[in-house]
Amino acid sequence: MSSIGAEHERAHSPARRVAGLLTCIGFPAPILADSGNGAHLLYRIDLPNDDASPTLVTRCLDVPDVLFSTGTATVDIADYNAARIWNLYGTMSRKGDNTADRPFRRSAILESPLE
Repeated sequence: MSSIGAEHERAHSPARRVAGLLTCIGFPAPILADSGNGAHLLYRIDLPNDDASPTLVTRCLDVPDVLFSTGTATVDIADYNAARIWNLYGTMSRKGDNTADRPFRRSAILESPLE
């Protein structure tokens, strides 16, 4: 189901903290996007699409999950395979029913270091 407004907004602060940590340890600035229900950080990685790469990505996602996930916002560790990583930004996120407190929202790129 879609996030309520407060859940949606709370997701952006931890995403920025994760990006800050990764920048401090040498990662480039990410593309920050709004998924429609939370936040995405997009990093270019140069890995083959093989059996070993999802394991490596999963292990890398475990670290920000442990450090930054809370009861109200979590790092999604299920986005480890190449087929699930991208949204088509600008489209509507349509999870569950479109209700007044859990509306469908449009995904969008918020910040890009490539601008």
